[in-house]
Amino acid sequence: MGVFVVVHGSWHGGWCWEKIVPLLQKNGHIVLAPDLPGHGEDKTPIPKISLRSYVDCVCKILDVQSEPVTLVGHSRGGIVISQTAEYRPEKIKKLVYLSAFLLRNGQSMIELALQDTDSLIPPNLVFSEDKSYHVIKDQSKTREIFYGDCAEEDVVRAMSRLVPSQRLPLKLL
Repeated sequence: MGVFVVVHGSWHGGWCWEKIVPLLQKNGHIVLAPDLPGHGEDKTPIPKISLRSYVDCVCKILDVQSEPVTLVGHSRGGIVISQTAEYRPEKIKKLVYLSAFLLRNGQSMIELALQDTDSLIPPNLVFSEDKSYHVIKDQSKTREIFYGDCAEEDVVRAMSRLVPSQRLPLKLL
């Protein structure tokens, strides 16, 4: 069996994988779902968060694994796994992009995100006064944006756990 490291996207934490982790474990896999800095249970303040801090978080997990892992990234997590693969290629068996960003060198996440004119996220963002983070401005749209096919109790639980998302210059390092 294998080791999976699953990396969440913006506003979420490792908690968003809580229904997937047991399914993979039931089939004999080891699954690690970290909270990136400033997400989930990690309380790193926004000014201390960077793409590098996200990547360092994942690299620390890979460094203690005895075998290469399947690294899964969702949404912004795709950028994190791409950069992690640059730093630890020998520690990765496969990269899996799950509705994730896969940037070309020099391309920014916002540049790519704005090309998706069907996405509900850009028109529903509101930035903090200092432009260091953003949130979904209309909470009533959160279900439609993120959780369209989810059970109501899952939506309520997820919405109570969302955090502001850092506005990073997310270009590969």
